Amino acid sequence: MHFNDTTSPGKGQHLTLSELIEIQLLKQLSKSDRAIVTKLGRSNSMTNDTIKRVTSVQKKFVNNEAIY
Repeated sequence: MHFNDTTSPGKGQHLTLSELIEIQLLKQLSKSDRAIVTKLGRSNSMTNDTIKRVTSVQKKFVNNEAIY
């Protein structure tokens, strides 16, 4: 697996695996969404949507009780 991306992101391109991993690590370090967007150099809306999706906790309900 190659984590050293040498290409710059273009408009409309998906986030790379290394960028997704970086988002998770920065959120674990309690970095703000704005700091993450600035670090990645991507659009605010794309990155904020991805941050919500990547860091969300899935709830599973068993007998009407939430299990995380």
